[in-house]
Amino acid sequence: MAAVAKADSMQREIRASVYPNQAEKEDINGFSINILCDMSASAGFCDAENAAQSLSLLAEKRNDHFEAETGAVLSVTPSADFYKAATNDILSDTKEYNLFAADVSSSLSHLLSAGNLHDISDSKYIDTSEKWFDGVVMDNLSVYGGKYLISSAAADARRNACVIVYNRDLAPSSMKPPVMLASNGEFTVEKMLEYSRAVYSSGENGEAAFYGASFGEEDVFPLIFGVGGVFVRTSADATSVEPLSSLRVKLEKVASIVNDSSVSYGTKDFSESHSLFSVKTISEIPHLRKTVGNIGILPLPKFDENSKYSGYIDLDGAVMMAIPAGVLEHEKVEYALDRFARLSYEYIVPYFESEVIGENDDDARILEIIAEGVSSDLSSLFGYGDIASLFADVVSGKEQNFKLEYYNRKTLYEKAISIIEKRLAAN
Repeated sequence: MAAVAKADSMQREIRASVYPNQAEKEDINGFSINILCDMSASAGFCDAENAAQSLSLLAEKRNDHFEAETGAVLSVTPSADFYKAATNDILSDTKEYNLFAADVSSSLSHLLSAGNLHDISDSKYIDTSEKWFDGVVMDNLSVYGGKYLISSAAADARRNACVIVYNRDLAPSSMKPPVMLASNGEFTVEKMLEYSRAVYSSGENGEAAFYGASFGEEDVFPLIFGVGGVFVRTSADATSVEPLSSLRVKLEKVASIVNDSSVSYGTKDFSESHSLFSVKTISEIPHLRKTVGNIGILPLPKFDENSKYSGYIDLDGAVMMAIPAGVLEHEKVEYALDRFARLSYEYIVPYFESEVIGENDDDARILEIIAEGVSSDLSSLFGYGDIASLFADVVSGKEQNFKLEYYNRKTLYEKAISIIEKRLAAN
């Protein structure tokens, strides 16, 4: 008994040193935390089948720490058909699961649109201003102030943020290093095009062309976010579609990129070292370091030097968490989620950072800049009207009647979000 008491005392001292302002507010000793996750989230939540992987090993240590610290019983269940399993559980009387972790676009968005997720905006325990939560993304994906999708150190949507990658070895040596531009707030559309034109080669005399940048149609929406564009803005009591006049300015800016003669548009050949710049997600960086080599990271180019850096999260493949609607003892679940996110900040975040930046201090600094300004909006979550494809067609010149298409999609979106709001209110 003395040994147990001594161990408990040591745990309290550790908690006090790591979380000096955190009081024990909710007794979850013996409480079951049952997490249902999809296969893309399984390694980060410790799927037994992935236990040999580095991430799963860290997740297992975090899980053990969580159980020892709180006394809660943690169970993780991966599912190949997450949406079906989650929906069946919500609609049944069993309510086996009280936490979800899954792909936002393909899974959680459907649960949200059906009104099957719990609103944590008034939670006593989840403070989205804490560093282990991403309050900006949660705010921008809220519905009339209700927060249903949780981005935290345990499942951070920002790991799927879009960035500019560049080949350090191919950057013009006579010009300022691109990382210096970004650090000084000078990486604008005009500056990126200046560098792009400086390295562009048309490939005369049988040589392969080398472009300053290569972008696909799927990169247009991220680039629009980079220059400050959005389609839907959210607030505590309203959602509003961006005015047409404002969107036109942003689209024209991105059109100047994709239509530049030094830019290859419609192809993604950066990995073959046929271009200096391209758009990739942060989650792709570790693989690119192995296949391309000496690559660097930059924020998306901003509108002008007076603007702030703004980034875009590709929600297709981004993992977040959520609490099912009608969950029993939701305050205990919210408290447990906060503790879980805190521990993930210690165990999981350093792993992802080391995977992305390695030993490069420049990339570490740029990653901080990107994280401060990155987000998404509800149009990319629900996909109504396929706004991303519309914008791509506009900047490339395929769509000639943007005004009509804008108002068609604006009407469609407003009707759809109104239906979702009613479903959420019903639950």
